[in-house]
Amino acid sequence: VQTCALPIYETADSEGFWSSQFAKNKWNVEKYEDVVQYPFGYGLSYTDFSWEVLSVSPAAGAITANSQINVKVKVTNIGTVGGKDVVELYYNPPYKGTIEKSSVNLVAFAKTDFLLAGESETITLTFKASDMKSYDTYNASGAVGDDGGYVLESGNYEITLRKNSHDVVGQPIVYSLGSAVEIDGETVYNRFTGDGVVAGDVAIDGSDTGEG
Repeated sequence: VQTCALPIYETADSEGFWSSQFAKNKWNVEKYEDVVQYPFGYGLSYTDFSWEVLSVSPAAGAITANSQINVKVKVTNIGTVGGKDVVELYYNPPYKGTIEKSSVNLVAFAKTDFLLAGESETITLTFKASDMKSYDTYNASGAVGDDGGYVLESGNYEITLRKNSHDVVGQPIVYSLGSAVEIDGETVYNRFTGDGVVAGDVAIDGSDTGEG
């Protein structure tokens, strides 16, 4: 039993793995909650909070690698005692594309001031679209050189507010990128595969062993 969910557990849940017959036979689990009790970002409080999304900029739709995304959230203490709350923003990339990725990724978060019962605070979570980049080892996206590099892959990017890595609040915001874009524009030397492997060592992916 895990006390904290890492991205691999969320990705497995997105694939329906924890409700599969394999998981039931091997570990006697039937759902995510049988495996993870405290997802990443989980926290306890003596009070309760409500969240209201006041604005999202840009609106859902097409973006570029240079787009700056802003989500303004009103947080209200709806409990009976004072406390603080943390608003977490995650993105779900096209992880089934050409580059393997985690399905849930923390991209921004903010903590409120101490709010008395009934008090509210508005916070803004901001990040750049390029923050959702992935490392493309083999240039599977066709956007980077032979040595690999960082790329924002084409496809849909789903943005969600969450209490933790698993519990979504409100509706997702979906952005789309028409084609893969190389990020940073600098050469990245890969020291774990291909020609970048240190002499005498074996590539971490086993690509130079002849056992592929």
